[in-house]
Amino acid sequence: MTLDERVAAVRKFGFTTRQARFLDVVMRHAGVCLLRQYSALAGIVHGQKTRAFFAKLVQRGYASAHECRHNRGRVYHLHHQPLYRAIGEPQSRYRRPVSARRITDRLAVLDAVLAATDVTCLASGTELQNHLQLVAAASSHIEINDGAPVPSFGETLCQDALRLGVDRTGGTVALYVVMPAAREDLRAVLARLAPLLNHVPRWTLRVVLPRQLSPAYDRYVRVVQEEWEMPRFDCLYRRWLRVAAGALNDATTRLIAEALTNGSGRVECVVLNHTYDQLSPVIDKAKRVPVAFPTEVASPPTARSISVDCEPRSF
Repeated sequence: MTLDERVAAVRKFGFTTRQARFLDVVMRHAGVCLLRQYSALAGIVHGQKTRAFFAKLVQRGYASAHECRHNRGRVYHLHHQPLYRAIGEPQSRYRRPVSARRITDRLAVLDAVLAATDVTCLASGTELQNHLQLVAAASSHIEINDGAPVPSFGETLCQDALRLGVDRTGGTVALYVVMPAAREDLRAVLARLAPLLNHVPRWTLRVVLPRQLSPAYDRYVRVVQEEWEMPRFDCLYRRWLRVAAGALNDATTRLIAEALTNGSGRVECVVLNHTYDQLSPVIDKAKRVPVAFPTEVASPPTARSISVDCEPRSF
């Protein structure tokens, strides 16, 4: 389904176009959301219109509200199956209850998706494969011999902390949100992404950090440089420990480094203007709260997000 088709289907439940667009993004990328996230997408002041929208979701049984730690606002879980069915995702994993850690991860991913106004984010492996097929058809960058299909990269590249998307020029964008409790380190993510990025002519890796991780900004930049830009002996040794002799002929990493050098590949680091430690409920029926809707805790100061490019360097 196209975006317009999904929005039209959700509007039939009695929502405005911008409400339907927000619900579509939440259902495809997180399943959970905050009042401030709708206000940000809608471009409206956080106030009565936002609270009325969420009250409608809860009163109709489309979503449930859950208290956060120390009464620091509420998280809303969108779980109504007919809504998910309307966008073609009746069995979506985002309908199911999730742990507190995954809730904060998903809220951060939703913030990253909403902030990426220049990117259309893909929500499934199928959408990713369709994008790659279009790239292959429009470019000679991907060689397809005798009608052989583009290699399948599966659902593992469209998981909670990682999103693939397409920018306004048709380039491929990978959004990776780093969370304090992340089980997977950035080096492993880079290893998974490299084969896919080598199959597109233009790409951008956008590493997104919550505000509390901003002091570690330089460390994450250095990890990308070590893995993709400067495969010296210490880095080569670490790869050898992981993949043995394959590290000595790492064509994938070489192609990534070449893309960074010639400008067809880019790496960006973005700091979100939000923290998430206070947003840790556990989605549980016993902990659901009545619809009273006090004013939600204000978002952090309205400073702009910081976006700094990691420029390719020669070594």
